[in-house]
Amino acid sequence: MSLLIRSISYSQDTILRNIIKLYLSRCSEKGKPRRFDLDPTYGYGGFYNVIRKPRLCFDLSPAPDIDAKIIQADVRNLPLRDKSIYSIIFDPPFLAGGGKSSIMTSRYGYMEKVEDVWELYWKALVEFERVLKTYGVVVVKCQDFINGRNQYFSHTVIMNYAVKLGFYPKDLFILLSKNRPTPWSIKKQEHARKFHSYFWVFGKQKRSIGYLEDPEKGDKHNG
Repeated sequence: MSLLIRSISYSQDTILRNIIKLYLSRCSEKGKPRRFDLDPTYGYGGFYNVIRKPRLCFDLSPAPDIDAKIIQADVRNLPLRDKSIYSIIFDPPFLAGGGKSSIMTSRYGYMEKVEDVWELYWKALVEFERVLKTYGVVVVKCQDFINGRNQYFSHTVIMNYAVKLGFYPKDLFILLSKNRPTPWSIKKQEHARKFHSYFWVFGKQKRSIGYLEDPEKGDKHNG
């Protein structure tokens, strides 16, 4: 009996392997473990301690000490043909402001304003809808954040954007963290400290109809 796949884990590697097992059946290469077709914001390759690197690895500013095969490209304007790939994994910056001196922004990257974060998410998802083949899959890692004493629930913003573009939210995994950098300068806590992030799994539908058609089974799954 196979182990039950759970939606919550302390291991990013476990979540990624489970996503691949459940949703990347169309992306298999004969005799090789399955992998994503594209990572458009590769960074330092933190996803690939266990799973295989994607076939295509892009980054807006490739790190100089990383594999030379990382191609410079903007996730909002991908150098790919329409409907040319089956799967994408996307790990964008999720913070706004804070500056490079912040522990969180120096580790995870940041945008200048909250509006810049939303614009990046929207334009990236528009591009994903363009380059993905029908029934393709996009996985988005995201985390909610606080800016200027306001809560911003990125995972709901991303879901709403994706649904508006015709994607179907197939699954949601939660990555728990036992330890996370803490800004000790905070004198009065106003919100619960977030020790989790999300992995959304979206499927590209044939058309925007509110449910996902499974071409292999010929059935429909209510959304």
